[in-house]
This record gives sequence, structure tokens and C-alpha cells, in this order.
Amino acid sequence: MAKTQVIQVMEERSPLSKKEQDRRRELEGLVMKNMAAFLEMGAALAEIQRDRLYRSTHRNFEAYVRDVFEIGKSYAHRQIAGYQVVENIRSAMAPDGKNVANWRQILPANEAQVRPLTLLDDPEEQVEAWKHAVKIGEDSKRGKVTARHVAQAVGLRRGVSIAAKIQKVRTCVDKVEICSKKFKEASELLLALVQEEIDSGFQTTSKEAIAAFSQSLSDLVEAA
Repeated sequence: MAKTQVIQVMEERSPLSKKEQDRRRELEGLVMKNMAAFLEMGAALAEIQRDRLYRSTHRNFEAYVRDVFEIGKSYAHRQIAGYQVVENIRSAMAPDGKNVANWRQILPANEAQVRPLTLLDDPEEQVEAWKHAVKIGEDSKRGKVTARHVAQAVGLRRGVSIAAKIQKVRTCVDKVEICSKKFKEASELLLALVQEEIDSGFQTTSKEAIAAFSQSLSDLVEAA
């Protein structure tokens, strides 16, 4: 199947009339409002799930969101995770009671900025990645943080975190008293393959496939 080529047409800039400027501001406000609405959705879903407010009609949260909102559990959990990330950042960056009047907090403004942060499991990592993204944004030509800056900051932290975890696995193998050279070479190869999948975003092998193999291998060894 031939790939569809998207051609971006560059238009010349031209001034807007007063009426057009007002309309642009109005429309931009609507866009920004709807971009931020995902937080309200995430907060509502989180409360429904936490307090099990679905229990009068459904046995579980997944069936509830599917029947009532016609959304999958993955989408619902993504919205909840995004809301929790923003709340985590809001709480971590709140002032300690001093200079509250002059305090200004920069929080993720839309789902595109939040989504990369949900890839970090550690709340402290999320906060540090966001601070780094804000710094990158402030130093950029636009002078403000964008989704690309967040993805860049998260990518850097994930790289450091994953590298540390891989080294931890390697160290565990090295510490074992009885471990053949052949087994160590095989474990290094497996770690390299896992690293490739992580770097590619699990494009050729899913997380579930790797986890299933790992669990099956563990079960096999335990049963031996």
C-alpha cells in the first residue's frame, strides 16, 4: 500500500482586522478550555473508581466505563493517571506557607504535556522531569514549556532510570556464585534485546510478551 504524503502549504502572514483578532482570542480560549478539560474528566473517573460509585449497577469499573461512557479501560486509566500526575506535581511544588501571595505555579496545561509524565512510575521522578521541562521551555525561543520539552525531559530521566535498572539486573547475575560463562552471555543478549524494545517503545515486542516470558521462566525454575 502506497504511503500518503502530507504536503504542508506555507501561507504568507497577513494582519488581522480588529474583529478577526477578537474572534481568534475567543476561539483560542475555547481550545485551551477543552484541552484542560481532561483533568476534570480524570478527577471524576478517579473518584468514581476510588469510591466504587459504579457498584449499584456494575460489578467492576471497566464494565461501567464501557457501558456508560463507551470508553475502554485503558483510556479511562490514562485519564486518571494524567490527573494523578498533575495533582502530584501541584502538591509537590506547593509553597510551605511562605510568600503564598507571590507564588506562581506552572502546571501541565494539556493532555499532550501530561502523557509523557505518566511513563514515569515514581512521583518524585515525575516532578523532577516536569521541572526540567519547564526549564527547557523557559530557555527556548518561545519561552514556555511545550509537550516536546516534556517528552525530552522524560526521555532523559527514563534513560537514566532504565540504565540503572539494567545495571542492577547485571549486578545480580554477577553476584551469583554458580553461573556459567554461557549463561552470562545469554543474559547480556537478553538484556540488550529488552533495551532495544524499551528504546523503540515496544514496537516489535510488547511489554506483556516480555513479562509473560519472564514469569514463565521464573515458574519453570521454581518448579524444577
